[in-house]
Amino acid sequence: MSKAQEHWQRSADWIVKAYTGKFAPPIQRKEAAEDGSYLGRADTTGYKALVMLALEHPLGEELLELVVEFLEEAEKRDDCWFYGKWGEVISEEEILGQTFTNISYGVPEDGSEPFHDEELGRALRARYLFVFRWIESGERDLEILNLGIERMRSWIDLQFNLPKGSPEKKRNFDGPTVHFHRLMLWALEGERYDMALDYYRKYVKPEYQLSLPPVEWWKIADQEHLYYLMAAHASGAADLSSFLTELTEAHYRRRIADVIEGEWNNHLDNSLLGLAYLRAKMAGAPTNPRQLLVGIRQESYEEWPRLDL
Repeated sequence: MSKAQEHWQRSADWIVKAYTGKFAPPIQRKEAAEDGSYLGRADTTGYKALVMLALEHPLGEELLELVVEFLEEAEKRDDCWFYGKWGEVISEEEILGQTFTNISYGVPEDGSEPFHDEELGRALRARYLFVFRWIESGERDLEILNLGIERMRSWIDLQFNLPKGSPEKKRNFDGPTVHFHRLMLWALEGERYDMALDYYRKYVKPEYQLSLPPVEWWKIADQEHLYYLMAAHASGAADLSSFLTELTEAHYRRRIADVIEGEWNNHLDNSLLGLAYLRAKMAGAPTNPRQLLVGIRQESYEEWPRLDL
């Protein structure tokens, strides 16, 4: 059995055990009704639904139904999970006569204000709702997609324009640079190419530092830069057809490899599905989300040459 096959089998075994046991949908529904934590449960269950759908396992359909149900309830309740409730928690401890400062991300207990992240929670909630409804129905609801884009854009604008002395401006956790690639991806999916170009130039690299086509394109490793180039090509700002397909393929394959290798914070998620959608659209291939998920799994079994990004 290959490493990829082991990964999928191990994931399936764990999910079946958990979601026919203590995390079974009826139990999830009961607990959500008691504590009101719908977005959090949708987030953690959504990943498992994607895995089981990629495996074409019947449990995937049950989990998909549960995730959509949770997200719709979260949207009704404006449930933002922990976003807007957490901030930096600073504590000190003494070890062998030395004082160490610990900085973590949680509920402030010193009276300090949590980060202004409610709109981030709302943006992620809209994105999840868009993705899982798309999988469920096969239809892309552009109104929900654009709602997520506007919420994320609002939050990123706020974060990048905080006063210089603001503690939130110097945050160590979950800041705007962590989520910027999501805004770029969503804008591409919504064909809002000018917005993607403007925001990349505004917050990542000013236009004078950018060249189209880029020098040494094969060294481009960050997702934001790839999405900038995809937006430039799709908008007609530059013809990048000589290398863009190859670069997109390299990023797609690397993301799959990171999932299989168990790289930190890499798993089958809506961002990888979004990249798969853009790749298929660029190639004129089918963009059915269920087929894309199965394709991610099947392509993980393949041996392939890739750029060392």
